[in-house]
Amino acid sequence: MALNHTLGLRNLCNYKNMLTTLFSSCNNFRAFSITSAKFLREVRKTETENQIVIEGVKVKSEREGNVINLHNRIGCPLCRVGLHFVRHTDILILSQFISSDGTVIPQHITGLCDKQHFRVRRAVALAQRAGLISKKSGTPVFGDWEKYNTYFKKY
Repeated sequence: MALNHTLGLRNLCNYKNMLTTLFSSCNNFRAFSITSAKFLREVRKTETENQIVIEGVKVKSEREGNVINLHNRIGCPLCRVGLHFVRHTDILILSQFISSDGTVIPQHITGLCDKQHFRVRRAVALAQRAGLISKKSGTPVFGDWEKYNTYFKKY
């Protein structure tokens, strides 16, 4: 009985390792999206003498004028939309690239190009130094003066 139990655990661990390697190699380009795709359809029922036809017809969304039109589907999420310069005051944009502990999410997960990843890292550091975003957990505070010492300039 104990031998079967250990074999079951061993197979479970192998299955778990297989799943983690499978999903870690997946392409994460859709991790961040600007808009969500909503394929709205209306169900129409048409009756004739011999048959009943039920079909789904595409319906235009009420948000059609407000959604960003992505003309270029290749490239990083910021370059596609045309955000070439993200400032440290753009907190809503920067918060999408920060993990819960205050660190910047790695480039292979966000799908950012080298330039944009560097710019986002720099903007996050500036925003943290300015007090707009909370700093990484475990960052030492050197004195009482530092919590009031906020600057909006690069160094």
